[in-house]
Amino acid sequence: MSRPAAELVTTVPDPDLGKSIGRAAVEAGLAACAQVDGPITSVYTWEGGIEEAAEWRVRLKTFLDLTPELEALVKSRHPYEVPEIVISNITALSGDYRAWMEEVIRH
Repeated sequence: MSRPAAELVTTVPDPDLGKSIGRAAVEAGLAACAQVDGPITSVYTWEGGIEEAAEWRVRLKTFLDLTPELEALVKSRHPYEVPEIVISNITALSGDYRAWMEEVIRH
């Protein structure tokens, strides 16, 4: 049975931080790759008020069994008190992409 794949998504206040988190995850062998896109506009409630902020989205491709460690890495480098961290199962991958992920992510 193949190892379940996952994507961890977070948002950060600037692109350099997004790249730094992505690089740290890849260097640690916890993610095959990271994509940073933005700016996006986030609207949310914080401390009783409605806030709006420009953010950058960071997407990290990994395997489900590594998400607790990857989440800890993201939180340790994140400036937000309550960072958005969303982990989704990837239901399908091309065979070549899965093989590449298996090769580059530590086991």
